[in-house]
Amino acid sequence: MQDYFVFTVNKKLLKLPYNNLTTYVGGIYIMEQIKPVLISVILIGGWFFLYQNFAQEIETTPHITLGILNDNKIIGDFYGNLEGTIGLSETMSNFIYVSNEFSESKNISIKIKILNSTMSTPDSIDCRPSQQPIIYEENIRLEKKQSINMPLNWSIRQTTHLDNFTHINFIKINKNEIVTDIKSLDNKPFRLIVELWTYEEEYESYVFGYRYNNKKYAPWNQLWFIVS
Repeated sequence: MQDYFVFTVNKKLLKLPYNNLTTYVGGIYIMEQIKPVLISVILIGGWFFLYQNFAQEIETTPHITLGILNDNKIIGDFYGNLEGTIGLSETMSNFIYVSNEFSESKNISIKIKILNSTMSTPDSIDCRPSQQPIIYEENIRLEKKQSINMPLNWSIRQTTHLDNFTHINFIKINKNEIVTDIKSLDNKPFRLIVELWTYEEEYESYVFGYRYNNKKYAPWNQLWFIVS
């Protein structure tokens, strides 16, 4: 017995063999043989539409990007060795990448701290900076849609070893000699922390992270290293 597909078009009842015609879309009869192809096209087109819209939304949402780059201005291969070891007084040449994707200018402060492997890092969820002291900071103003690569030349100038701990006593950042007193177990890593702060008129000061639509975001980054 022949199966039929029954439906209405313009209030008229139609009865057509199922093996010939299966779907009526936008005034077009869709043959059974090409239905899988059409479904694939619809699915691919749908996913493409969603991707384009979500990607565009992410791309156009105002934000500030923070990153650490190597001496070639790319991510990765910071030390030339897998262990992340640097020698005493060896100068590391990095760049701090900052991009302002807001439609207005932003006053930004880049703050640097030194931590060992057990100290608490900045909290991006609760938007709290590291509680360790700031050893270096640099303030910049970025116009809308502007990005910059800030030079970050740094070296560990002096260390002491006491009771199985390595103490960093002096660090040099962009020609600034800085006294520190951060210790870590011998052969255990330290971390150079980079935090992004923005100026808020309400507080007349810089605050950790930035605001958008009454939400706070807290970009930060880090470099792990061992002093040899």
